[in-house]
Amino acid sequence: MLKRFFIALILMTMIFPLTSCTFNDNKEAITAVSTDYDREPESAWSAESSDDSTAVSVIESVPPSRAESSVEQSHQSSVQSSDDHSVSSQSENLKISKKPVKNGNSADVKKNIKQYSSKILNVSYISQYPNYPTGCEGISAIMVLRTAGVYTTPEIFFSKYLKISSFPFDPAVSYCGNPRDYTGFGCYAPALASAMNKALKPIENYQAYELYRKSLTELCEEYINNDIPVILWASIDMAEMRTSSTWYYHNKKIEWKTPEHCLVLVGYDTDHYYFNDPLRHQNTGYPKSAVENAYYAMGMQAVVVKRYSQK
Repeated sequence: MLKRFFIALILMTMIFPLTSCTFNDNKEAITAVSTDYDREPESAWSAESSDDSTAVSVIESVPPSRAESSVEQSHQSSVQSSDDHSVSSQSENLKISKKPVKNGNSADVKKNIKQYSSKILNVSYISQYPNYPTGCEGISAIMVLRTAGVYTTPEIFFSKYLKISSFPFDPAVSYCGNPRDYTGFGCYAPALASAMNKALKPIENYQAYELYRKSLTELCEEYINNDIPVILWASIDMAEMRTSSTWYYHNKKIEWKTPEHCLVLVGYDTDHYYFNDPLRHQNTGYPKSAVENAYYAMGMQAVVVKRYSQK
C-alpha cells in the first residue's frame, strides 16, 4: 500500500511541471499577437496616381443601395444621431458664416472665358484611403494646393491648418471628429478655404476663394477653361441625398445630409463632368444631371485657388 502511494506521488510531480510550461508558452504567443496591432499605418502617399491625364473612368449610374452601404459601413460615428460623413446643405448655414472673400473675383475671370467642347485638367491625384477614410475635404484641398506650389502632406494639413472641433459643431467653421478614422464628419467651404489660406501664406499672390450659387457651366467656363481646378461639395457617387440628423449650434440649425462628399472638378465633355475623386480615381466621370442634383443638394458651394491678379 505504501509502495503504491510513493509511485502515485512520483507520477504527480512529473505531470504538473509539464502543464505549467504549456500555459507559459501560450501566454507568450498571445502577447506576441497583441503587440502586432501597435504598428503604424502605411503612408497615404503610396496611393498617388501616375501623371497620365488621358486615362478616365466613367460611372454612369450607381444603385442607391451601393452608395448607402458605403456610407453606413464607413461612417460609424459615436457622435449623437449621426451615421455618416455629411454636412448641411441649407443655404442659411452659409450666410451666417464669415467669408473673407466671396466668389473669387469672378468678374475678372469672366473677361477671359474660353470655349471648349471638352477639357480635362492634369491635376495630381491623391486617394483618401486607407489612412483618411473621412478626410475627403482635406485630401481634395491638398490636390488643389499642389497646383499653386504647396506640397503639404495630409498629416500636416489636418494637424496644422484645418480647424478641428468636437460635436456639436458648425461645419462652416470647423471639421468635426478625426479624419483618420470613421468618427470624422465634414466641413463647409469657409472652413476649408480658411485652412488652405494658412497653407498658402508662404506662396506669394495666391489665395483660396469661396464660391457660392454658381452653376456647373459657370464653374467650367470661368475656372476649368482657365486651367483652375474647383473643389466642390456633392455626394458619394452622385447618389440621391437624404437628411440624417439635425441639431442647433449657437441658435443656428445644422442639417446633415448623406452621403456627403467633397471632390475636385477637373473637366467636362458633352455628357459628363470629370473629377479627381479621393474616394474613387483620377479623372472619374459622372453624368452631368447627377452631378447637378448632388451639387445643388449641398448648397452649390465650392473653393478655388488662384492668383490675386489672375484674369
